[in-house]
Amino acid sequence: MNGMGLLVLTIAVSFTYTAAFLILKKRKYFFVTGMRTRPEEEIKKLEKTGFLRATGRLYLATGIILSIGLIAMMAGISYAFEISVGIFLIVFVIGYIYIQKYELKERRQSAYLSSAITAFITIGIVGYILGRGFIANDLIINEEQIEITGPYGIEFKIEEIQEIELIEDIPEINLRTNGYAFGERLIGNFDLEEYGGGKLYIHGENKPYLLIDLNETYFIINSKDSTETERWYNEITKKLQ
Repeated sequence: MNGMGLLVLTIAVSFTYTAAFLILKKRKYFFVTGMRTRPEEEIKKLEKTGFLRATGRLYLATGIILSIGLIAMMAGISYAFEISVGIFLIVFVIGYIYIQKYELKERRQSAYLSSAITAFITIGIVGYILGRGFIANDLIINEEQIEITGPYGIEFKIEEIQEIELIEDIPEINLRTNGYAFGERLIGNFDLEEYGGGKLYIHGENKPYLLIDLNETYFIINSKDSTETERWYNEITKKLQ
């Protein structure tokens, strides 16, 4: 399940290091926003002010941050993806605003304004996406119904359950139809290789997973604590007897 996160971080690390190398060593600036439309005279001035070198160093710094996150993910550290992306975003946004001090004087004010607006929108969007990954889904068992709280939560009656079992692995995901897949979290509607369309409420690779098959759909959920997942299974099984 961490495969997508590893791929994303690997691509991001490769991109940031490549950009840093081209800017700092080869003086190729097509990775720098707006440089393709700048006159050659302005580019030379930006080299003298230090703007382009500062941009290259910013890419290098964020590449190091993402590299640490990639290593942490490979080591199996929980939420390494979300944390590293969050730190990367903060450093890059603050750094990008800061380096506008090296912009040409006649462009500096508008550069500060546009970078601040972009930063505000980016942090808002990414913060919302990352934040959802930290909202837990809990399974609450009542007398006649079961509720899954949190994002994409549902309620259903116990009598609707067709089958319940603990599984050790989740089948391959064919498609995310309407859900959240980031780092160690899978929440929402997915299409799985063996089961077709259903709902996932997954917190990392904390085995086992509880599979509940309903009349028209199914869902798979696990807790951060494997003993709690087993407790859910035992409690629901008793109610079905």
